[in-house]
Amino acid sequence: MITNHRRKMYRFAAYITVGILSAAIGVLYYLKPNIELAMGKAAAIAQTKPNIVVIMADDLSVGKLNVVLNQGWMPNLKRYIIDKGTTFTNSFVSESLCCPSRATFLTGQYPHNHGVLDNALPQGGVTKFKDNSTIATCLQKAGYRTGYVGKYLNGYGEDQVKNEPSDDPTYVPPGWNDWQATVGGTTYRVYNYIINDNGQLVRYGDAPSHYQTDILARRSVKFINESEQISDAQPFFLSIMPLAPHEEFHIGRYPLNYDLQDTIRPAPRHIGTASNIPLPKTPSFNEQDVSDKPAWLKNIPALLPQHINSLQKVYRDKLESLRAVDDLIGSVVSALSQNQELDNTVIIFTSDNGFLFGEHRLHDKRWAYEEAIRVPLFIRAPGFSTPQSVAKFAVNNDLAPTIADFAKTTPNMVMDGRSLIPLLQNPNLSNWRKRLLIEYWHSPSRSFIPTFSAVRTSSADTATPKQLYVEYVGGDREFYDLASDPNQLQSLHKQGGWRQQQVKILQNWLARLRVCKGKSCQILE
Repeated sequence: MITNHRRKMYRFAAYITVGILSAAIGVLYYLKPNIELAMGKAAAIAQTKPNIVVIMADDLSVGKLNVVLNQGWMPNLKRYIIDKGTTFTNSFVSESLCCPSRATFLTGQYPHNHGVLDNALPQGGVTKFKDNSTIATCLQKAGYRTGYVGKYLNGYGEDQVKNEPSDDPTYVPPGWNDWQATVGGTTYRVYNYIINDNGQLVRYGDAPSHYQTDILARRSVKFINESEQISDAQPFFLSIMPLAPHEEFHIGRYPLNYDLQDTIRPAPRHIGTASNIPLPKTPSFNEQDVSDKPAWLKNIPALLPQHINSLQKVYRDKLESLRAVDDLIGSVVSALSQNQELDNTVIIFTSDNGFLFGEHRLHDKRWAYEEAIRVPLFIRAPGFSTPQSVAKFAVNNDLAPTIADFAKTTPNMVMDGRSLIPLLQNPNLSNWRKRLLIEYWHSPSRSFIPTFSAVRTSSADTATPKQLYVEYVGGDREFYDLASDPNQLQSLHKQGGWRQQQVKILQNWLARLRVCKGKSCQILE
């Protein structure tokens, strides 16, 4: 039996329930437009093209990067890109030289197709580059706001060819909404350099606050902030090209052996921080027996103690210079985060080529040795934030098509590379590149290195797994089985029997890759 007291309690509870429901319905009624707006914005963000930021170091080998990472000196790269993205453990460049490699980044083409074969005339430099059709013009046409900060192609802004636009230091190439490029030979100075600020030349001095990497960081942040202010809905593409750890030129410090290279001055706050790091001496360092090597290398004398001491100093300077690059990464990530763009931004970190530091008696790049052709490559992208590793071959030809794929646009030029997004989706993809072409053309400034072409194979190339075969103009050859000889100490090109059968297979691939273009490159690879 229900008492009057209980009836009153039930009635009171019912009133309370109805009141709560009515209030909830009212709140929902008034919030409905905002909820719909939020849902619509979320859907719009999901469909928005991502921002794309590329940070390309200069002359950064995998070995040097591993040292600074192990020392904890690039925490921003580690935390925000490597630990939030994909590491490509077999990333290569098709020519280990600044200008051809950067032209490849902008076009997705092998050097024999884009035509920039060297750093300077007659076969290379900025005046040989056709800048009217690049990944920048492609993305700008697709609705992106585009920005360039730092080093461009070698010779930019220098008087090399009469009436050539790119020799004008105020010239801005097509495809770039915001142009902040270092000019001419001043590119190779961390102080006292010039930046072309959208057609206006800005000169920097020798104050610590003018350290080049730091200025590039500020200009990168400015581009991100301005892009957000101009249009929150418009995606942007930003290329950031610091000089480090490339040597400065003509500062008169630490001359080395045969080519009198200079060093690079670290940011003042980082000077001396790598003073205890030894110069790595792999089995190929200052290689003593070069009887198996081509004639040009046989003519290079072994490094003397004074040369090794100079290399040690320059090596430490280079490591220290990378710490400012990491600060740049931190500034860029912070700007993206503050503008709520970090989760909708693709960040690519790589280098234009590797570098040798005494291996095979050499101090430079240009060669087909692993230290020169291997480069770091990390990609952080929306939807791929779980750290993973990809062992499949990537080559710098792939950067432009990957960027175009992220931007959901069709490139307006023929590209030899391919998008890496399928490898982000499936690192063990079976139908992928098994070999790649490496090229180099004789340069008057490096007369001891003949023109060569080479083919590098992956472990998936069953007939010739993990091998490198090089052909030089003049008849010299090199052939390495990298599975058994990762340091490339003994060339097998003179061995007979089954090794010669492998050489014939590699010669066939090389002959066809030398002249490939577009889809034919992908089929041959």
